Amino acid sequence: MSGPACSALAVVIPVRDEAALVGRAVVAALAAMTAAESSFGVRTLLVVVFDTCVDDSEPAARAASAGDPRVEFVQARLGAVGRTRAVGVATALGILRRPPADVWIANSDGDSQVPVHWCVEQLREAAEGAAAIVGTVIPIGNSDMHETLQTWADDYRPVDGHEHIHGANLGVRADAYLASGGFPPVTHDEDVRLVRALRAGGYRVVASARCPVRTSARTLGRAPHGFADYLAGLQSDAPRNR
Repeated sequence: MSGPACSALAVVIPVRDEAALVGRAVVAALAAMTAAESSFGVRTLLVVVFDTCVDDSEPAARAASAGDPRVEFVQARLGAVGRTRAVGVATALGILRRPPADVWIANSDGDSQVPVHWCVEQLREAAEGAAAIVGTVIPIGNSDMHETLQTWADDYRPVDGHEHIHGANLGVRADAYLASGGFPPVTHDEDVRLVRALRAGGYRVVASARCPVRTSARTLGRAPHGFADYLAGLQSDAPRNR
């Protein structure tokens, strides 16, 4: 297997009151990082940023990491997911201390589980010239969410070349990230705004469906106007759509 375009990879996960789910997010990210190390020999780092958490998210994440030295935990009081992601990226670049063109940033969420080949696939795309990757998601919910998720699936296109943008499944080369202004300090759509800036700057953004990330299907989320609010809208519309 040929070497990647990047020599280091950082996974950044923002967390706000995700005690019930963040442990699985950490375990999945570490497994994906290990696979990338085995395939490409890259240095890896996981940065978990706790933003204004009032639950047991941090103890849960630390327990899940089992003391893995590749993990960095950051506490912050930011109140905006854009700021939280940006702090995570800045922390990663400060620790790795490599030229931004050599660092790949893989972004996910504290309520999500990435597949084991997630980092490997992102590095493969980077080696083929991608400056960023937008991936797809698979929402996981209980039986009460069945109708809402079916409505969501009817309009969702999980194919290569899709038009979806999810912060839970977004990768970007650090130099392109910095040149495009990084994650803006907003409470929502920070992922959409970054991708728009990347495309406006002429960077190659690959829309891939090969590594969907499992994310929680809930209607009460942590970020306003986020995925949970979108599902809540579908749920409220469901009776009219029958």
